[in-house]
Amino acid sequence: KVLTMTKGDIGIIAPAHGAVIRGNAVRRIIDLYREFALKTPVGKKIVVAYSSMYGFVDSIMNHIINTLNDWRFSVNVYKFTDKERVGIGDLIGDANNALGIVLGISTYDTEPFPLMDYVINLLIKKLRGGKPILLITDYGWGDVIPKHIRTRLEKAGFTVIDAISVNGIPTKEDINKIDTALQSFKVIITQ
Repeated sequence: KVLTMTKGDIGIIAPAHGAVIRGNAVRRIIDLYREFALKTPVGKKIVVAYSSMYGFVDSIMNHIINTLNDWRFSVNVYKFTDKERVGIGDLIGDANNALGIVLGISTYDTEPFPLMDYVINLLIKKLRGGKPILLITDYGWGDVIPKHIRTRLEKAGFTVIDAISVNGIPTKEDINKIDTALQSFKVIITQ
């Protein structure tokens, strides 16, 4: 509304908190805000976020990351493992203007791994849908989380391209299913 009322002629941005912005930077800030608000994809960016407790999801996601890199996508990876924890704020910011999102979720006591459940909740709250998602889960005792997560994401407005479950170490058949899902994901995000 402000841009319409002022016909884009804004010389200063003075937020209630933060720096006052003047001059040439005003246009850049407005453009960045518009990109963020409209969830405008930047380049060929794909966000891959995953948890891995015993390395099973890690190996699957490495295959996915390599495939996406081979296809010349810019892949931003966010890991929640026993050795690495990334900034969730950076993940949400990158996901906002990505072409699509790949989530790899390990199972923890028949539930999503807690940090990935938190990430899913933030994606739902902050992005409010509008992005294609490929969902990969790994389980040991029971395949219970993909349907629950898929329902949550779709209810929030995300398009879940596929939800693939792997029991422990991925088999050749699992990798083939993942490759097929990746092809579908690629078609959707490059339309």
